[in-house]
Order: sequence, then structure tokens, then C-alpha cells
Amino acid sequence: MAQLFDDFQGGTTYAVRFRAKADAPRSIQLAAEVEEPDWHSIGLREAVLLTEDWQTYQYEFQAKDIAALNRIVFWLGDCTRTVWIADFTRTKVAK
Repeated sequence: MAQLFDDFQGGTTYAVRFRAKADAPRSIQLAAEVEEPDWHSIGLREAVLLTEDWQTYQYEFQAKDIAALNRIVFWLGDCTRTVWIADFTRTKVAK
């Protein structure tokens, strides 16, 4: 699953916040990436440990090496289990 944004500004700090749970404990990856081939990170790459209970997660990152289109991605892996993600937001952090 990917959430696309095209308005990241280089050098700006962003916060991503969401609630999530899984049907069994597991790890997924959260990343902010360039949305074009070579798909490299623009400053966010985190392992997110999910449990069977809803939890709120928040991560901050400074956008770098951006392109015309960028995306926030949840990499779920090849497990055939179920993951729920809700209430996703992305905001600029005032510094």
C-alpha cells in the first residue's frame, strides 16, 4: 500500500502519524521514497513493530533528495497475514 504526495519540500521536517494493528505480532517497513525508478529513500525508513492491539505510531523525518513525485510506503512483506492501517496523516513540523 502506498500513499502518494507530490509536495514534499527538501530540507523540511515532516511527521507521519497513523494507527495500526495486525492479526499476529509482526514487523513492517515504513518509508518515504522517490516515486520513480531507483525508488530511493528521501529520509524515512523505519521498522514498525505491530501487535494485535491498535497502537498509534508517529515518526519524523527531514525530506531530502526529493523528486517531482514522492510517496510514503508501507512494505508489508510476503506474509499472508492481515494488517490494518488507519487515520494516516502527514504534516509539516514547525522548527
